[in-house]
Amino acid sequence: MKNMKKRQELLRSFFYDIHVHDKDRLMDWLGIASSTYYKTLKEMANLISQGEQPKRNQLANFVRETIKYEPFQQTNNLLAALYESKTMRELAASRYTLILKFLQQYGKSSRQELIDYFNSHVLEENQKTVQFSESEITRYLGDLEEASFITRTKEKGAQRMENFYELQATFFEHFSLNELFELYTFISFIINTEVPSASGYPLQKKLLSHLEYKHDYPEFLLNDTFYQYPYFGKVLDEYIVYDLLHAMNNNEAVTVYYQSVKSNRKQVVNHQEQLLQINFVPLHIVFDYLFARWYVIGAEVNQPKEQPLKRLRIDFIAKMDTHSTCSSDDWSLWEAQAEKELEKPWCITYRETTEKVRVKFTFYPVDQQENFIRKRVEEQGQWGRIVEEIDRSFIWEIEVTDTSELIPWIRSFGSSATVLEPKPLQEKIHASWKETLQLYDHLEI
Repeated sequence: MKNMKKRQELLRSFFYDIHVHDKDRLMDWLGIASSTYYKTLKEMANLISQGEQPKRNQLANFVRETIKYEPFQQTNNLLAALYESKTMRELAASRYTLILKFLQQYGKSSRQELIDYFNSHVLEENQKTVQFSESEITRYLGDLEEASFITRTKEKGAQRMENFYELQATFFEHFSLNELFELYTFISFIINTEVPSASGYPLQKKLLSHLEYKHDYPEFLLNDTFYQYPYFGKVLDEYIVYDLLHAMNNNEAVTVYYQSVKSNRKQVVNHQEQLLQINFVPLHIVFDYLFARWYVIGAEVNQPKEQPLKRLRIDFIAKMDTHSTCSSDDWSLWEAQAEKELEKPWCITYRETTEKVRVKFTFYPVDQQENFIRKRVEEQGQWGRIVEEIDRSFIWEIEVTDTSELIPWIRSFGSSATVLEPKPLQEKIHASWKETLQLYDHLEI
């Protein structure tokens, strides 16, 4: 698919659309042709399974059911794998590899010289001779140049001015082979366990190509660790995050097509309910790590200045387009308001008043175990502070606009955390634990 944004929107619609949608309406909404639709589905099906593929009219259901209901059977991030702009055929891939190897071996070369090298290689390896025209190698060289593997300069050749190509030097050149292995392992760990991760996939691909082309090190020897991919929508949410960051850096407003949050049913295409179309000025991105959920805080275009800013869940954004550029004065006013509204909320909720929360944390050590409870509170407690210490316990205080946003974090400490105040928060925590205990009432222990 030439337009990667369309491809991402199509994948997003499959991940978030629970019920079967109208294929024709979806293609019309995304502005893609039927051939593009089925080509992307087939590519996805090939990544999911190397066995017998479903028929054309069953591809959509096969892909949707796999990524939605069987994600933990996959050890590969299928959605990230489709971020590459094209799938190269085996023959094309071998030619890309050979071009890079020849440039490494012979140095700067013209297109005709590369064709000669290739034909000699084919004869030496006793393979079938493949016609390799100047137009074909120009296309391959263009792809490699676009991917920053090679550089092109115009110089005087034997008879006329010609394009010459040579390998692009990268920062990988400064690492030893063992250091590159360590770097590859580190990148793989981060993109599979941390947030955000989308930007790490191109870096991993670039390093993998460097190891394969420059050091003849095959990919299968590098993949000694397999990660169970935790959440397939993560990368699809992140590409919208990066689009929003681009808009923020350029003082741009965007048009957001937003799903209704009235129910938990996420439907990108819904016959009964139209998507909300919001002209929106993005100002801040917030990530709720407990729920693995992204939010964007911003203002609607022409929104009254006294009105609180809008909070949008990024996983409910179905589609987004550039709208207009904001004036620097308006942007500064919105930015100041965003900073004020985000000063005291634990996550995103804004209220004019704050309330003090006091929590007693207790550490129950095993042997000489480090006090990981205190470490967690110090690392994750934002602007809260420890105000009193008693033996193995300490009291932590914070003032926030909405105390209920703290509940998931406090509950994550289990019996090590006791809410001292306020009383309503105590009652909410107590009710949530009581509800959990009721789930076990019918079990025989």
